[in-house]
Amino acid sequence: MSTDKTIPYLSEEMLAGLDISTTDVIESIEALIIGCEKGSVWSAPKAVILPGDGRYMMAALAAADAPPFLAVKTVILNPRNPDKNLPQINGLVTMLDSDSGLPVAILDGNWVTAVRTAGLSAVAAKYMARKDSSVAAFIGCGVQAKSHLKAFKDMFPLDKVRVFGRGRANIDSLCELAQNMSLDPIVCASGEEAINDADLIVSSVTYSADLVPFLDANCLMPGSFAAITDLGAPWNKETFSAFNRQPLMT
Repeated sequence: MSTDKTIPYLSEEMLAGLDISTTDVIESIEALIIGCEKGSVWSAPKAVILPGDGRYMMAALAAADAPPFLAVKTVILNPRNPDKNLPQINGLVTMLDSDSGLPVAILDGNWVTAVRTAGLSAVAAKYMARKDSSVAAFIGCGVQAKSHLKAFKDMFPLDKVRVFGRGRANIDSLCELAQNMSLDPIVCASGEEAINDADLIVSSVTYSADLVPFLDANCLMPGSFAAITDLGAPWNKETFSAFNRQPLMT
């Protein structure tokens, strides 16, 4: 590794251009999970700052011996960013050599967050979701919905996509992506309509301090798989026990 003062920056475009497949992501995450069990991979609890003005600031830390990296991800969510034509969430990942501590690279955090989150959901779905899952429901239609749609399309014989979201632009963009994948997108009038009888459910509602839960987990079809990337914010907490149902494997 070079020890000069130039640290490479990998932009979103550069990372997307690597054409990393869903299979690559799943295998990488599985290896890290195994490494965690063996004591060669470590992670720390997230550190969160809530200034009280709607912003959400977070830092996450993880390290491994193989590959020998320490990663620090920092993210800021600001609900006022769209008024400035900026993404609501922005972040960076700083990579160090986990043995020497020397800097390796700086990565665009938005790309990493989208791909890694969907990848972890894909690992869980690999073992827990029905192999013949054909209907996917998305509660929230932003970046995470798109990355999960791409991952699940690679894994399952999807033919229908149901979407429910708050922003028309995001809804239209997710539907366009689904259509480009030869899928049939259906815009739903409610979250309940979207998740009813769906095989795969992804909830990725953007954090908001005044969000009122509107999803009932009891509406989930037995054997369905739910990937919840938003801390369960849109789900009624008194229905959480419904998530404990034994999946119907096929």
